[in-house]
Amino acid sequence: MATKKPLSKGTAHFHIPADPLRLKAEEIKDRHSKRGVASLKSKEVTLEMLYELLGDILDQQAILATRLDSFVKEKR
Repeated sequence: MATKKPLSKGTAHFHIPADPLRLKAEEIKDRHSKRGVASLKSKEVTLEMLYELLGDILDQQAILATRLDSFVKEKR
């Protein structure tokens, strides 16, 4: 079994934080996939389900708009 080598004292370790927009998008996808499985079991659509779906769509749209704005700023 291979073991990890400890970092030597001269080696710098940099932590690069995860992109918050990517994490938010993954969270929305996970919620959507979990909701999809549950909705297959019941054939009734509730207002709460529609509200959650619309909220997810608006969150995803905000993420995409933010990314688009950052791309436009990079081109300038």
